Amino acid sequence: MNSVRRFFAIAKHDFYLEDAQRAFSSLGLDLRVSNNLESIQEEIIRNARCCTVFFPHYSEIVDVEEFPNVTLIGFHTGSLPRDRGGSPVQNKILKREYLTEVSAIRLESKLDSGAIYTRRKIDLSDGNIEGILRKISILISSMMVEIATSDLVPKPQPDFSEMNKRLQQSDSELPNIADMQEIFDRIRMVDGLDYPKAFINQGNYKIYFSNAVKNGNHISARAYFEIGE
Repeated sequence: MNSVRRFFAIAKHDFYLEDAQRAFSSLGLDLRVSNNLESIQEEIIRNARCCTVFFPHYSEIVDVEEFPNVTLIGFHTGSLPRDRGGSPVQNKILKREYLTEVSAIRLESKLDSGAIYTRRKIDLSDGNIEGILRKISILISSMMVEIATSDLVPKPQPDFSEMNKRLQQSDSELPNIADMQEIFDRIRMVDGLDYPKAFINQGNYKIYFSNAVKNGNHISARAYFEIGE
């Protein structure tokens, strides 16, 4: 049986895979990457006892029961176990808890409940969501290398039942508020990937906002109009 350790990375966005491949190649380690778990599932199962599969950002539930004897590792932004659940970056920004951490966790059937391999600090106080995720991607790639090259023993999380809700498309609509910081955060936290841009409804059209810049009590942003049918 082939006992050489093998590494896989599955991610929704290509930059996670590119960052990880650069980090691994600098150490002479091979990393097989894909945007789709099904496309390499057979290869993973074939090498089950000697492979580690990383999920930097996948946005889909992985059925761990389909991968017996495989080490599956996901990554979660927020303080675990308190910040379990969907849209973790956006939920931390909405709480104004900008200084937080990214954890590497063993995937289990219960969402975000697995033992923690390692944690790294991250600051969410500036930048749009794409810029933030790219910063997180660099951090995750270094965590992946640490796990691949060390004998880290994951530490179980305390029990915790509450879960954050994943943002819906309707949550991109800006509420009627006068808090400049919240308006700024709500624009930037959906400006880039995965969610519709922040918007307001005005009669028979919507106004979408991006590229927000906050200067004291003023916010400048790019706006475009969409006429309803």
